[in-house]
Amino acid sequence: MELKLKVNGKEKKYKSKVISFKVMRRALEMVTQYGDEFFGSGSNTAQQMDEALELIHAYFGIPIEVFEEHFEGEGMQDFYEFFFGVLNDIQTNGGKRKPEVDSEGK
Repeated sequence: MELKLKVNGKEKKYKSKVISFKVMRRALEMVTQYGDEFFGSGSNTAQQMDEALELIHAYFGIPIEVFEEHFEGEGMQDFYEFFFGVLNDIQTNGGKRKPEVDSEGK
């Protein structure tokens, strides 16, 4: 996954990196704990946002301050969609993990 931010008038790209089991586990905990409520519910706490930011930091290796100052969107939904993409990418290995099928294709 790639993150593009405009920093000092120039586009800067961050690519996801190999992640630790700790990051994988935290992503799963967040999905389990918050579920769909996290995305677009409008009732998020500052703590939940900080947890999301920490996961983004771990996934991209981006300094938290850089993300906070340079991530832009038209509203909170843009952040939710981006963060959902991060969680999905962690779970599916960027779409590289394919569903297993048996010899009959099931």
